[in-house]
Amino acid sequence: MTEAAKEKVHYEIDERMQELEDSGLSRNEILFENQSGMKLADDPFFQYLKNSRTAREMMLKPGEEFSADKIIEVALRQDVGPDGSMSMNRQDYRLRDWTQGTGPNWEYKKKYRDTTPIIDPSAYFAGDD
Repeated sequence: MTEAAKEKVHYEIDERMQELEDSGLSRNEILFENQSGMKLADDPFFQYLKNSRTAREMMLKPGEEFSADKIIEVALRQDVGPDGSMSMNRQDYRLRDWTQGTGPNWEYKKKYRDTTPIIDPSAYFAGDD
């Protein structure tokens, strides 16, 4: 995509986002016709995409078409999350041992292969029986 074409898309995004903000509606009212949530003028994510051209270009996945419709959909839905591509690490480390409150942190145990036993209060408090 040429710089002139990008500039044209950015101009269209600026106009349409300003029009949405001037409507005084929240994103829930626009998407779901549910009268709740904050107005787009106060929504930090919407304002970030509205004011930052670099962020707009970075919000799209590789190979996706850069268009005003896509950017406005991302700004309204705000369904951005971790990159699910194959380049991401897919190991599912457990962050907490739910069966035992004083158990090991499994993320640390798996990542660093730590085999030291857990020290309980009886090991370092005298007379803890």
